[in-house]
Amino acid sequence: MKEAISILLIIGIGIILYKKGILRFMSTKKINYTYKKLQHTLTVRYKKFTGIEYYYFKLKKGVSYTLKFDVTVEEGALDLEWRSFKGVVDKKSFEADGNGELTFTASTRLHSVRLEGSDSKGGCVIEVVQNISNQAN
Repeated sequence: MKEAISILLIIGIGIILYKKGILRFMSTKKINYTYKKLQHTLTVRYKKFTGIEYYYFKLKKGVSYTLKFDVTVEEGALDLEWRSFKGVVDKKSFEADGNGELTFTASTRLHSVRLEGSDSKGGCVIEVVQNISNQAN
């Protein structure tokens, strides 16, 4: 009897956390999803994307960079999150086309971009450029 109550309690807590959005079960769905990753450039195109994908960039620690992004959203939404191992550097959400830049100093060697699609159709181009003042180093 105690085991049944424990199991029901765990299931109940899981349901509450899921309804509050704290616990998420997400499968990644990709239809006609293509990407091209070069050293400091990422190009992603898709007809339907729901889920999360990570792409990694190796940078020089302590050097200043500019992250340039150009996002196309034909349907749904896309979240773009730039991360270091120390945490989130910046996050942008798109429900329509957009572009921009982010200048930052690399706090670690490995950085990543996290793409999260919500029934999204479109794509993005991300480029990480070392700032000119640091190219002599």
